[in-house]
Amino acid sequence: MADLLSVSQTNLELFILRRLDADHCYSTLKYLAGDRLNVEIVRGLLRSLRARGLVSYGCGLFNDDGECFGSGYAITEAGCTFLVTFEQNEAGGHEAGVQAIARERARQVEQEGWSADHDDAYDAGTLAVAAATYALSAGCELNPHWGQGIQQDELPDYWPFNSAWWKPTDPRTDLVKAGALIAAEIDRIDREAKREGAGQ
Repeated sequence: MADLLSVSQTNLELFILRRLDADHCYSTLKYLAGDRLNVEIVRGLLRSLRARGLVSYGCGLFNDDGECFGSGYAITEAGCTFLVTFEQNEAGGHEAGVQAIARERARQVEQEGWSADHDDAYDAGTLAVAAATYALSAGCELNPHWGQGIQQDELPDYWPFNSAWWKPTDPRTDLVKAGALIAAEIDRIDREAKREGAGQ
Protein backbone atom coordinates (compact mmCIF):
# COMPACT_ATOMS: atom_id res chain seq x y z
CA MET A 1 0.00 0.00 0.00
CA ALA A 2 2.88 2.35 0.85
CA ASP A 3 4.47 1.75 -2.56
CA LEU A 4 1.17 2.45 -4.28
CA LEU A 5 0.80 5.68 -2.31
CA SER A 6 4.37 6.66 -3.17
CA VAL A 7 3.82 6.03 -6.88
CA SER A 8 0.56 7.97 -6.76
CA GLN A 9 2.21 10.90 -4.96
CA THR A 10 5.08 10.93 -7.48
CA ASN A 11 2.62 11.00 -10.38
CA LEU A 12 0.66 13.85 -8.78
CA GLU A 13 3.85 15.81 -8.10
CA LEU A 14 4.93 15.34 -11.70
CA PHE A 15 1.49 16.50 -12.85
CA ILE A 16 1.87 19.69 -10.80
CA LEU A 17 5.44 20.34 -11.97
CA ARG A 18 4.47 19.81 -15.62
CA ARG A 19 1.54 22.17 -15.26
CA LEU A 20 3.72 24.85 -13.68
CA ASP A 21 6.41 24.31 -16.32
CA ALA A 22 3.89 24.66 -19.15
CA ASP A 23 2.31 27.84 -17.71
CA HIS A 24 5.57 29.81 -17.25
CA CYS A 25 3.83 31.96 -14.63
CA TYR A 26 2.65 31.94 -11.04
CA SER A 27 -0.36 29.70 -10.48
CA THR A 28 -2.84 29.60 -7.62
CA LEU A 29 -3.64 26.58 -5.49
CA LYS A 30 -7.20 26.51 -6.83
CA TYR A 31 -5.97 26.59 -10.43
CA LEU A 32 -3.53 23.74 -9.84
CA ALA A 33 -6.18 21.60 -8.17
CA GLY A 34 -8.70 22.27 -10.92
CA ASP A 35 -11.89 20.22 -10.94
CA ARG A 36 -10.18 16.84 -10.58
CA LEU A 37 -7.96 17.15 -7.47
CA ASN A 38 -8.72 17.79 -3.82
CA VAL A 39 -7.37 21.19 -2.76
CA GLU A 40 -5.95 19.84 0.52
CA ILE A 41 -4.08 17.04 -1.29
CA VAL A 42 -2.59 19.56 -3.71
CA ARG A 43 -1.67 21.85 -0.78
CA GLY A 44 0.22 18.96 0.84
CA LEU A 45 1.99 18.11 -2.42
CA LEU A 46 3.01 21.73 -2.91
CA ARG A 47 4.32 21.86 0.67
CA SER A 48 6.49 18.82 -0.09
CA LEU A 49 7.69 20.27 -3.39
CA ARG A 50 8.56 23.59 -1.73
CA ALA A 51 10.48 21.83 1.05
CA ARG A 52 12.61 20.13 -1.62
CA GLY A 53 13.18 23.41 -3.48
CA LEU A 54 11.28 22.32 -6.59
CA VAL A 55 8.50 24.90 -6.28
CA SER A 56 8.49 28.44 -4.91
CA TYR A 57 5.72 30.68 -3.65
CA GLY A 58 5.74 34.40 -4.15
CA CYS A 59 4.26 37.45 -5.73
CA GLY A 60 3.52 36.86 -9.38
CA LEU A 61 1.06 39.59 -10.33
CA PHE A 62 1.84 43.30 -10.28
CA ASN A 63 -0.23 46.38 -11.07
CA ASP A 64 0.97 49.31 -13.19
CA ASP A 65 2.59 50.89 -10.10
CA GLY A 66 4.67 47.77 -9.47
CA GLU A 67 2.64 46.76 -6.42
CA CYS A 68 1.96 43.07 -5.86
CA PHE A 69 -1.71 42.14 -5.94
CA GLY A 70 -1.53 38.38 -6.48
CA SER A 71 0.64 35.53 -5.29
CA GLY A 72 1.08 31.98 -6.47
CA TYR A 73 3.30 28.97 -7.07
CA ALA A 74 6.04 28.67 -9.70
CA ILE A 75 8.45 25.94 -10.68
CA THR A 76 12.07 26.64 -9.69
CA GLU A 77 15.19 25.96 -11.74
CA ALA A 78 15.75 22.88 -9.54
CA GLY A 79 12.20 21.80 -10.34
CA CYS A 80 12.83 22.13 -14.08
CA THR A 81 16.04 20.10 -13.73
CA PHE A 82 14.19 17.44 -11.71
CA LEU A 83 11.48 17.25 -14.38
CA VAL A 84 13.96 16.95 -17.27
CA THR A 85 16.02 14.33 -15.42
CA PHE A 86 12.95 12.27 -14.59
CA GLU A 87 11.73 12.35 -18.19
CA GLN A 88 15.20 11.44 -19.49
CA ASN A 89 15.29 8.44 -17.16
CA GLU A 90 11.83 7.40 -18.31
CA ALA A 91 13.09 7.59 -21.91
CA GLY A 92 16.07 5.35 -21.17
CA GLY A 93 18.44 7.70 -19.40
CA HIS A 94 19.19 10.22 -22.15
CA GLU A 95 17.38 12.80 -24.17
CA ALA A 96 17.25 12.05 -27.89
CA GLY A 97 20.47 12.69 -29.80
CA VAL A 98 19.15 15.61 -31.82
CA GLN A 99 17.86 17.29 -28.62
CA ALA A 100 21.20 16.76 -26.88
CA ILE A 101 23.00 18.34 -29.85
CA ALA A 102 20.63 21.33 -29.87
CA ARG A 103 21.12 21.79 -26.12
CA GLU A 104 24.93 21.59 -26.51
CA ARG A 105 24.86 24.13 -29.34
CA ALA A 106 22.82 26.49 -27.16
CA ARG A 107 25.32 25.96 -24.32
CA GLN A 108 28.22 26.76 -26.64
CA VAL A 109 26.57 30.02 -27.67
CA GLU A 110 25.30 31.10 -24.24
CA GLN A 111 28.13 29.93 -21.97
CA GLU A 112 31.20 29.76 -24.21
CA GLY A 113 30.37 32.81 -26.33
CA TRP A 114 30.47 30.91 -29.65
CA SER A 115 28.02 33.26 -31.33
CA ALA A 116 27.47 33.64 -35.07
CA ASP A 117 30.00 36.51 -35.18
CA HIS A 118 32.51 34.38 -33.28
CA ASP A 119 32.08 31.43 -35.67
CA ASP A 120 32.25 33.65 -38.76
CA ALA A 121 35.78 34.68 -37.77
CA TYR A 122 37.08 31.16 -38.40
CA ASP A 123 38.47 29.97 -41.70
CA ALA A 124 36.22 27.71 -43.72
CA GLY A 125 36.28 24.15 -42.42
CA THR A 126 37.74 24.90 -38.98
CA LEU A 127 34.55 23.99 -37.12
CA ALA A 128 34.10 20.90 -39.30
CA VAL A 129 37.61 19.69 -38.44
CA ALA A 130 36.93 20.26 -34.74
CA ALA A 131 33.71 18.23 -35.08
CA ALA A 132 35.55 15.47 -36.93
CA THR A 133 38.19 15.34 -34.17
CA TYR A 134 35.56 14.74 -31.51
CA ALA A 135 33.75 12.21 -33.71
CA LEU A 136 36.99 10.33 -34.41
CA SER A 137 37.84 10.31 -30.70
CA ALA A 138 34.43 8.76 -29.97
CA GLY A 139 34.81 6.21 -32.76
CA CYS A 140 38.22 5.11 -31.51
CA GLU A 141 36.90 4.81 -27.98
CA LEU A 142 33.90 2.77 -29.08
CA ASN A 143 35.91 0.45 -31.32
CA PRO A 144 39.56 -0.07 -30.34
CA HIS A 145 40.25 -1.43 -33.85
CA TRP A 146 39.92 2.11 -35.22
CA GLY A 147 41.95 3.55 -32.38
CA GLN A 148 45.13 1.53 -32.85
CA GLY A 149 48.14 3.78 -32.48
CA ILE A 150 46.05 6.70 -31.18
CA GLN A 151 46.62 7.90 -27.61
CA GLN A 152 43.26 9.07 -26.29
CA ASP A 153 44.84 11.33 -23.68
CA GLU A 154 47.03 13.21 -26.19
CA LEU A 155 46.03 16.31 -28.12
CA PRO A 156 45.43 15.32 -31.77
CA ASP A 157 47.71 17.06 -34.29
CA TYR A 158 44.71 18.15 -36.34
CA TRP A 159 42.79 19.78 -33.46
CA PRO A 160 42.32 23.33 -34.84
CA PHE A 161 41.98 25.24 -31.56
CA ASN A 162 44.03 25.94 -28.47
CA SER A 163 44.78 22.82 -26.44
CA ALA A 164 42.68 24.15 -23.54
CA TRP A 165 39.57 23.66 -25.70
CA TRP A 166 40.22 19.94 -26.29
CA LYS A 167 37.96 18.28 -23.69
CA PRO A 168 37.11 14.68 -24.64
CA THR A 169 35.00 12.84 -22.06
CA ASP A 170 33.00 9.81 -23.16
CA PRO A 171 31.88 8.68 -26.64
CA ARG A 172 28.29 9.90 -26.35
CA THR A 173 29.26 13.34 -25.04
CA ASP A 174 31.99 13.68 -27.66
CA LEU A 175 29.48 12.84 -30.41
CA VAL A 176 27.08 15.45 -29.02
CA LYS A 177 29.91 18.03 -29.14
CA ALA A 178 30.73 16.93 -32.69
CA GLY A 179 27.11 17.32 -33.75
CA ALA A 180 26.90 20.80 -32.26
CA LEU A 181 30.10 21.84 -34.07
CA ILE A 182 28.77 20.42 -37.34
CA ALA A 183 25.60 22.49 -36.88
CA ALA A 184 27.76 25.57 -36.24
CA GLU A 185 29.76 24.95 -39.43
CA ILE A 186 26.59 24.48 -41.48
CA ASP A 187 25.17 27.73 -40.10
CA ARG A 188 28.47 29.50 -40.90
CA ILE A 189 28.38 28.19 -44.49
CA ASP A 190 24.78 29.35 -44.90
CA ARG A 191 25.56 32.84 -43.56
CA GLU A 192 28.56 33.12 -45.87
CA ALA A 193 26.48 32.10 -48.88
CA LYS A 194 23.81 34.62 -47.92
CA ARG A 195 26.38 37.42 -47.67
CA GLU A 196 27.91 36.47 -51.01
CA GLY A 197 24.45 36.34 -52.59
CA ALA A 198 23.61 39.77 -51.24
CA GLY A 199 26.86 41.15 -52.65
CA GLN A 200 26.09 40.09 -56.24
